[in-house]
Amino acid sequence: MRGRLRSGAGLLVASLAATRARGGCSSRGAPQRARHDVTVLADRVRALEEKVAAHEAELARRRAAEAVRPAPAAPLPAATPEREAAAEPIPTPPPAPIEVDDLPAAPPPAPRPAACVLPVPSSVESAYEAALARYDAGDLAAAEAGFEALVTGHPESELADNALFWIGAARMKRGDAAGAEEAFRGLVESYPAGNKVPDALFQLGVLRERAGDGEGARAAFETVIDRFPLSEAAERAAERLRSLSQSP
Repeated sequence: MRGRLRSGAGLLVASLAATRARGGCSSRGAPQRARHDVTVLADRVRALEEKVAAHEAELARRRAAEAVRPAPAAPLPAATPEREAAAEPIPTPPPAPIEVDDLPAAPPPAPRPAACVLPVPSSVESAYEAALARYDAGDLAAAEAGFEALVTGHPESELADNALFWIGAARMKRGDAAGAEEAFRGLVESYPAGNKVPDALFQLGVLRERAGDGEGARAAFETVIDRFPLSEAAERAAERLRSLSQSP
């Protein structure tokens, strides 16, 4: 488009120059007027080129936006009585509640470190990420304080059970076995459907095993395997059970 615009502008300039040439020198100032007209025409051509470039850029932007826009979903076929009958969900009984009382009682928690004063992030997700970054950096006291603030301020959040798990993990790293067990038990009791429940139960078994409570460790590991057989925690629990059975 720009090439055609320049070609047309050139023809207009040439035509104007030819017209001025045929007029000869019949009037004074004709060359000056011709140069002026050429300059004006050239300015108009440049303005048109800029408009064309702007339109092309807008068109490219719209095409790119259309390319990333998801295609509309195809309409589902009309349901027939047979399909409706086949599509009816089969009711399944709800899972049995985890009997935390069957696990061994937790010892009294050790004294906790002084809570750190943390800046308040703008959202629950950013608060969780900030506390997790402190945990990864080895700042366990600050991480624990951040996770505790999230659980206290947003107990209904889907990240609350994750925060409780990392509280327990931070306490385990600090050597506070009783505090870690308290956090893991709180997770299992308060968020029985949470995605961190298998890992919390596994860690409870590890804590019991470290404390020399083989029976309590087996109970925790078997609970993981029975309730969450397809989880990664169940695989690790099975390995721990094999080690316990081989130990004298």
